[in-house]
Amino acid sequence: MIKTGHKLLLTVITLCALGQAACDTERDPCLEPVTVALTMHTYRLADTGTAIIDSSFTNALLGPLDSDKVIYQAKAIPAYRITLSPMADTCRWYLQPDSAQSKKRDTLVFHYKRKLQFLSNACGYTYYYTVDSVRSTIRNFADTLHAIDSVRLNNGDVNGKADVTHLKIYIHKKS
Repeated sequence: MIKTGHKLLLTVITLCALGQAACDTERDPCLEPVTVALTMHTYRLADTGTAIIDSSFTNALLGPLDSDKVIYQAKAIPAYRITLSPMADTCRWYLQPDSAQSKKRDTLVFHYKRKLQFLSNACGYTYYYTVDSVRSTIRNFADTLHAIDSVRLNNGDVNGKADVTHLKIYIHKKS
């Protein structure tokens, strides 16, 4: 039979060990993405002119126009995720579908509204965006400087939801 003093000592040691184990565990309390991104998907017009082919670019370059930064420099990526500026209601990006073959660099201009969104005490705040319009350099058939044929805003609500294509980019078939 264990004496009362030993029971008390064993209980105190057990509680101290459990308390130490609970304090040592580091946890990330924020389980939501804090930065939301706009997803662009690329397509190529088929030879028939009416069919659309899911496409990925060869040696694509993508980055903010007002910076020397390159966000994507990769091969065979059909979708791109970019962040919009939380400081302005417009931002400009460049897209070069094939940096090895051509110097064709197109511009995408995004016009949107910002909304400060509270996520939680652990995550803080982020911005959600409502994209009103997207303009791109327009290609005419006499002009060989631009690769983008057209852009289509598919879903203007940029709020962190997964598996949403916000913008569809159509590249001319001969680019």
